[in-house]
Amino acid sequence: MKKSGQQLTFDLRSAKPFGRRYFIPHSGVAEAVYAVEEALSLVQQDPAASHLIYVYGPQGVGKTHLLKSCEEAAHELGLPADKAVFIDFGAEISDDDAPHFNEVYERTRTEGGVLVSAGRQSPTNESITPHVRSRLLAGSLFELRHPAEKEFRPIIKSLLERRNIQLSDFSIDYLLRRLPRKPLSFDALFARIAELCLSEARPAGLGVIREVFNESPQK
Repeated sequence: MKKSGQQLTFDLRSAKPFGRRYFIPHSGVAEAVYAVEEALSLVQQDPAASHLIYVYGPQGVGKTHLLKSCEEAAHELGLPADKAVFIDFGAEISDDDAPHFNEVYERTRTEGGVLVSAGRQSPTNESITPHVRSRLLAGSLFELRHPAEKEFRPIIKSLLERRNIQLSDFSIDYLLRRLPRKPLSFDALFARIAELCLSEARPAGLGVIREVFNESPQK
């Protein structure tokens, strides 16, 4: 039972925060997204065709969301799991990753399908085990980049929607003028806005936004 003076909080984040509906294919990822979706379509038409793709870039550039979005696209096309495989290496491609990746790579190459892998490391990084590095370099490569500042608005709206936060255009303009230029930090700010709104039963608006920025001054 809730004690007097306490406000119950509920996590209103989307159950599928990395779903396709929230993915914004900005200029830094658009080429890779097109390549993966085209590969999926071609394999749907010809299951014997093989497409090997590696996307890479710094933390926060959208690798995980791209993989999840494209995996959802493969499911919508009706491709079986063994014909569309998505591997997220994370920060570093370790020797432990090699057996599984090499097995999937060879199966995809010989039997057909799409293999999309993602990581922070450039495929030319010599710290990557040679057998994995050579296979990455044999496929299509896409280096992901952060969005241009002019593309921030739809990305901000998507991040807010994931947390069920509705802001006026005026409030979004306020955010755009004050947000740091690193998209990786956006979600942490929006999480704090959601927390204040839920814990104190306050509407999302300039008052809450100003309080969040006062807590964590942005440069």
